[in-house]
Amino acid sequence: MQVFERGWLSSNCVLFEDDSGATLIDSGYFTHAEQTLALVHRAIERHRVPRLRRVINTHLHSDHCGGNALLARRTRCEIVIPEGNSFGVRHWDQRFLTFEATGQHCDRFDFTDTVSAGDVLTLGGQEWEALAAPGHDVDSVMFHCEDEGILISGDAIWEDGCGAMFPSANPKTLDEDFSAAFETLGLVESLDVRVIVPGHGRPFTDAEGALERVRSRLRRLSADPARNGRHVVKVLLKYRLLDDRRMSFDTVHAMFRDVPTIEHCNRDIGLAPAALAERTMDDLVKVGAARRDGQWLVDA
Repeated sequence: MQVFERGWLSSNCVLFEDDSGATLIDSGYFTHAEQTLALVHRAIERHRVPRLRRVINTHLHSDHCGGNALLARRTRCEIVIPEGNSFGVRHWDQRFLTFEATGQHCDRFDFTDTVSAGDVLTLGGQEWEALAAPGHDVDSVMFHCEDEGILISGDAIWEDGCGAMFPSANPKTLDEDFSAAFETLGLVESLDVRVIVPGHGRPFTDAEGALERVRSRLRRLSADPARNGRHVVKVLLKYRLLDDRRMSFDTVHAMFRDVPTIEHCNRDIGLAPAALAERTMDDLVKVGAARRDGQWLVDA
């Protein structure tokens, strides 16, 4: 098992190698698809693995599946997705798949199989069980190897956080997602875990400390929907900025008018879109995540 720790625009990728070929867990963002392919090719050539046999996604947010299309086209690998996403991918419904809602991009891909909670997969010669991990994404799965005490957690838990909790058109869904996220953390706590390989950031061993930090964060955000909304819009703008590197103020304002998830967040925040755009830019600049340069917002 080899972990490719990526930047925050792309998720981490985990490569398993065995005699039947390699399996990659998550494929990063589309901007980095060529880099992902190069990392995989270099690894399998070095270890003389026959080929990349399949890609398995923990969930279908664009930073985890953006390389699927290129990898499938170049290597003819199988694409395995969470069962709950099968309808959206089959019909390429970008609203269902959240790409449209978050204002992000993902090249279209097809799938050859699905994975569901309870499935047992052989990866790198070891048995891994797929576990349901709703919260950040309702259809997410994690992968647990009991014999080795390793958990591939996706965005359910990182060393110092977890994936954002996105409001939707239905206000009640956010409460349900927070409840599901706490249940997923309870599942993680129940496992015998020696190492957690998160969707972002370095692998870590202090599961107890990470659980405490993530629970504390989720409690604060779930108790204050406006605070959660402000956090989500900062995440969405920073993510777009990581991709574009620089955005005109007009482009930022258009994003805050047009992206559905930002509109859902603003239901609790209660600002005009232009005012929310300005406040969010100010927030990113204040923490050093961006800077203003004339009429441009620049990544920092």
